[in-house]
Amino acid sequence: MAVEKVGETVWIDDYGHVIVNVHTPNQCRNDFCTIHRPSSHSMAGFPQRWRQDRHFMERICPHGIGHPDPDDVVMDRAHGCDGCCSE
Repeated sequence: MAVEKVGETVWIDDYGHVIVNVHTPNQCRNDFCTIHRPSSHSMAGFPQRWRQDRHFMERICPHGIGHPDPDDVVMDRAHGCDGCCSE
C-alpha cells in the first residue's frame, strides 16, 4: 500500500483522497518521507490516509485507528491510540 502519484505535485492516498501541492522529492525535510521515501517502520504495511483537516499523513491500523505516519514531519502527534504505533 502506498500513495499513488497522478501528477507532478498531485497524489492519491489509499482511500482515494486527492492530495494537492505535494512537495517534490528534493524538498523532503528528512531522510525518510511518507510520500517519496518511506522507511520500513512497524506500520509500513498499514494503508495511508491524508488528514486534510490536520495536514498530515496517518496510517490506519487493522483496528481502524489512525496513527500519525512516523515518516511525516507533523509536530502534533496526538491521536486516539490503541498501541499499534508503538509495536
